[in-house]
Amino acid sequence: MSELVVVLSDAQLDALAERVAARLNGNGHAAEEPDALLTAREAAQKLGQKLRWIYGHRAQLPVVELPGRGLRFSERGIERLIKKRTTK
Repeated sequence: MSELVVVLSDAQLDALAERVAARLNGNGHAAEEPDALLTAREAAQKLGQKLRWIYGHRAQLPVVELPGRGLRFSERGIERLIKKRTTK
């Protein structure tokens, strides 16, 4: 099986991350302020969880995988999850 490798510049990665974050926001359009992309450690701190929990639950979290940069988590998506938790 052949593998496709795409090399993107930092600017292209940032633009891609913004587009993905906009889709995670559910509106398909870039937000007025760009969504911050958090590292797994930052997401864990924001959610009050351990790093291991973050990786174990990444399928339920607003996550973006950036080539060469690992996983990043939508800050707005994390904030929505926190809001859902506190309003139930």
